[in-house]
Amino acid sequence: VVFDGFPRTVVQAQGLDALVVERRGVGITHIFHIVLDDEEIVTRLAGRRVCEDCGAIYHVQYQPPRVDGRCDRCGGVLRQRKDDQPEVIRHRLTVYRTETAPLVAYYRSRPGYVEVDGSGDAAAVTNRILPFLR
Repeated sequence: VVFDGFPRTVVQAQGLDALVVERRGVGITHIFHIVLDDEEIVTRLAGRRVCEDCGAIYHVQYQPPRVDGRCDRCGGVLRQRKDDQPEVIRHRLTVYRTETAPLVAYYRSRPGYVEVDGSGDAAAVTNRILPFLR
């Protein structure tokens, strides 16, 4: 199971730990903390476009549609989400650093914690993670 954006607090992490042990009889074995430079995060999120009809996701730089502003699947209009504006993203990163720092410290001390370089495309990041799963 991959959790993205959860848990966000130490209390949530402790609850997840308890639930996993209760249901599976074994704790969480792998924790991958994907780390990326703030400006690259801003570039990635600010470039995201979402089809307002079918929800398909594009990126103006990394995965542009064939026709600018139009969905390849359904022809719908592509929009930038309000929370994908650069100034909003930077604020979210500040909140993340403040609120999530204790959570990172909680997991960093555990066996199975690995900090992974998040640069490059999804395949590159996946290739950095896979050796830890074998």
